[in-house]
Amino acid sequence: MDTQQDFYHHLFLQRFGLLEIIHKKIIKSFFIFCLIYFLGGLEMSLIIISLNRLIDNYNIAWLIGAFIGALNNYLGSKYFLFKK
Repeated sequence: MDTQQDFYHHLFLQRFGLLEIIHKKIIKSFFIFCLIYFLGGLEMSLIIISLNRLIDNYNIAWLIGAFIGALNNYLGSKYFLFKK
């Protein structure tokens, strides 16, 4: 887009109040993103600690915890953040 199109696009969004809606969606999406990744990290940590105590092998516990944490982050982002 050139600058004139950007100007009219911004003016149109501002005129009909769509900038506030877009801004609120971004804030809500960022909050959901942070929540998903915080819960994924917490889940990963708890799994690593509990599996390390159970099987007494930190490397395997870390691999399983990292896999489950990554799976949680992927599925959480797919179904809660980027849903259509």
